[in-house]
Amino acid sequence: MAGYDLTPIEVPRVETKYRTIKTKIPVPESLPIFEALRACEPESMLGMPPVVWHKADDFTVYDKWGNRWIDWSSCVLVSNTGHGRPEIKEALKRSSTRPDCQLRFRPRAAGGAVRDSAVNLPDPANYTVFLLSTGSEATENCIKLAKTYALQKHGPAKKYLVSFRNAFHGRTMGAQLAGGMDKQKTWMVDRDPTFVQVPFPDGYKNEDTSFGLFLSTLKEQGMAPGEIAGVMTESYQGVGRTSCPLTTLRGCRTSAASTTSS
Repeated sequence: MAGYDLTPIEVPRVETKYRTIKTKIPVPESLPIFEALRACEPESMLGMPPVVWHKADDFTVYDKWGNRWIDWSSCVLVSNTGHGRPEIKEALKRSSTRPDCQLRFRPRAAGGAVRDSAVNLPDPANYTVFLLSTGSEATENCIKLAKTYALQKHGPAKKYLVSFRNAFHGRTMGAQLAGGMDKQKTWMVDRDPTFVQVPFPDGYKNEDTSFGLFLSTLKEQGMAPGEIAGVMTESYQGVGRTSCPLTTLRGCRTSAASTTSS
């Protein structure tokens, strides 16, 4: 993976309501930071755009050298609440003044978090809420619960976890087995055959959005519906999209700086 070219180049200046570009890109003064990062970080980090954040407010990101960008990236795998929200900062301040809690003792805030999560579910009476710290951890537990329930209620034949091609569910082993990107699984060598993927019915890359495609794909892979322990899907396929807002830097390094719309 080559990463971005770190040679500073002149780009058209930008000055709009929400964006300012007044230096070469990348900023020459930022190069020692990128050189230090490249010396210590793995290749997987080379795809990060050559921008060094100094501060951020709402949806605007600033560097130390007078440039401003609209932040299109902060909703990757998390809720986009904007930077520096006063109510979030106050909540963090309150939390930091209380003793840390651990597994055997329940923090007071957990009751509200569980309740607030449950009431937003389609049928709260038929759901339980389990608080976890990361998406990969939640994915692993979903897999474990689905397979455990299927085994205990229906026996070992009901064992398959079905997910969708191009799906991303995390970077731990179970999450990547459930994910739909083969390149992320080459390190496993021998994969668990009970994790299978079917085409995602997005109506774009895959024009067939019928449930029949789901059934026929399972049949092609030698599975019957009664053998499925669970189906995992994303409400929005993050990796299945054709591009992300920052890929313009990869294809044409000046485009992010020269676009004047805001």
